[in-house]
Amino acid sequence: MSKPIKKQRVVNNFTRLVICEGISDKKLMEKIKSIFLDRKGNLKVQIDEAGGGGPKGALNRAINFQGDFDEKYLFIDSDIPLTEEVLKVAKRRDIEIIQSVPVCLEGMLLKIKGFPKQINDAEQAKQEMQKTFGLQLVVTESWYNDHITREVCESIIADEKHCAREVIAKLVSICIRG
Repeated sequence: MSKPIKKQRVVNNFTRLVICEGISDKKLMEKIKSIFLDRKGNLKVQIDEAGGGGPKGALNRAINFQGDFDEKYLFIDSDIPLTEEVLKVAKRRDIEIIQSVPVCLEGMLLKIKGFPKQINDAEQAKQEMQKTFGLQLVVTESWYNDHITREVCESIIADEKHCAREVIAKLVSICIRG
């Protein structure tokens, strides 16, 4: 008698790619993924970074990234205006652009932590992050572990007046199949 044939489980994975402008943006997305992604589900979220280069560099990285993905996203700062070319190519390639507000990732993180002053540019935001939290060039994984939690994300999403509400809601939604 021959061995019984094992039924193979068919897994239909849904895949998303998030290309972040830099390493600090990538670390935030990885933190959100670690909080919200159901590891037992069939959603796969791959995160990479463009190493700077602004919107065009991130877009090129997303276009040239190896693999077949159901959805692609760019997570970039908003201090460099999006050109018509970037918008047109992203739309044609079905790549959604998510921009940190105000101005840049550091500005958004300051607002998440309740920073009361207006943030005018990326340089000011980076200086305030250094002064307030002692961070130098990048936001560290340990900073995210200390300051970005499920409760923080959910409270921002629930606050209709929070400037980062839409951005955080979108980043969280990338990690939830729906």
